[in-house]
Amino acid sequence: MKSLNLKPNHKPIKDYYEALNDLKNRSFSHEGAVSPAFASLLRHCGAQLGQTIAEKFPFKYGDHNG
Repeated sequence: MKSLNLKPNHKPIKDYYEALNDLKNRSFSHEGAVSPAFASLLRHCGAQLGQTIAEKFPFKYGDHNG
């Protein structure tokens, strides 16, 4: 079984927090603003585990698309 190799001092984590700090300095804190930074971190983690991240995958609720 593959395991995730990710520590606070690794570049993807530093990049994530740098992106969040940049967004905070621009007064952006809503989900739409921070989701690209988080998705980038998830892609890095997923690649280590042989997984692909599907961002904003549509879910169906009853007769409606969500």
